[in-house]
Amino acid sequence: MLATAETIFPPRTIQYANFRKRMAALLIDFLIVMLMSMIISAHIPFPYNWIFSAWIYEATQVSGPYQATIGQRIVGIKVCNTRGGSLPFAEASLRHCCKYISLLIACWGYPLILLDKRKQCLHDKIVLSVVVTEESFQAAS
Repeated sequence: MLATAETIFPPRTIQYANFRKRMAALLIDFLIVMLMSMIISAHIPFPYNWIFSAWIYEATQVSGPYQATIGQRIVGIKVCNTRGGSLPFAEASLRHCCKYISLLIACWGYPLILLDKRKQCLHDKIVLSVVVTEESFQAAS
């Protein structure tokens, strides 16, 4: 056991994803979910097809090995818990559901990014998640 607070892990610089990157990822993911909901619309009526598609798409990808949806991967960001680990499916699902709360309060859950030091939206604060850049997972040089 080490007597000092030294660590064998390399230092990391956490870079939180900015508003622009997050909105670009949201737009890309919106288009993907729209396509998915059109495909399943023969089996599930609107708006349930949209809600189901968005939930499955986001929760499975955010809780998966990439910790990001396709849109988030394209812009180079990841969703993680406050310690850098991946979210389990249940937490990723809760995070997705809380996005509707962010939208229902006149979209004020999203502009919180501009005021928060860790650039968290309301749904991130509820689930204790953060969105960081891909560089945050690389060792600082």
